[in-house]
Amino acid sequence: MPTKKDNADERFARIDALMEEYRVNHEDLEHYIRNVAGMREGRDRARQSADGPRKHMNSARRQLKKSKR
Repeated sequence: MPTKKDNADERFARIDALMEEYRVNHEDLEHYIRNVAGMREGRDRARQSADGPRKHMNSARRQLKKSKR
């Protein structure tokens, strides 16, 4: 925190450092959010692509159970 003894240059230097830290943290957060969103989209695509074979396998199991009766 600034004190009365600080001169303007020191205060501005601290403000610049805080702004740079915020910018870096914000960019990291944006990068993380983009990665998470991409992973979710990939997971959803994988689930959708597995639905067809899963339904087919379940149908085949039901038919096999019926044939064994």
